[in-house]
Amino acid sequence: MTKLEFLQQLKTGLSAYSDQAEILNYYEELIDDAVSNGEVESEFIHKLGSIEQIIRTLKKDANFKLKVKNRENYMLREVISQASKGIALFFTIIGVIVLGSISISFISSGGVSFITYLVFLLTKDVSRVEVLIYYVSSMVLGIGLVMVGVVIITTLIKKTKIWLDKAIVKIDHIIKRRQK
Repeated sequence: MTKLEFLQQLKTGLSAYSDQAEILNYYEELIDDAVSNGEVESEFIHKLGSIEQIIRTLKKDANFKLKVKNRENYMLREVISQASKGIALFFTIIGVIVLGSISISFISSGGVSFITYLVFLLTKDVSRVEVLIYYVSSMVLGIGLVMVGVVIITTLIKKTKIWLDKAIVKIDHIIKRRQK
């Protein structure tokens, strides 16, 4: 039996139920989830049992309707959770790009500064102490910028996954707290 045939027969069998749409949605999602997880549609529908068995279960099990509603709430929570994680990932990537760009600019400007003043120091006649101090201090500044850039990049590499994991845990915690 196909999903459409099953749902049509179930709809006919549930004609007396006021929450027929919720129950049909529940079974449709259940079948879709099973198929997306690799199960064969007709075999899964067979596992669900006959329409008569399902209706008997509905009559006997007063909690079934509550289970249906809880599944819908679970799906909504899952969508919100996944969206929040996607947003956290997006902002983490933006942060990594920005900090990476800053560190690369530190490394390149510091390296260029160091090389430039080293060339000036080696090629020009530096007879005054003030000029020598200026060139040497500019070279030290260049080395410092390179080092700051390297520290930022290594920190990004080591910490990005940790930051992302912490953000996801915090988002999950906030979602669970708001659901209570």
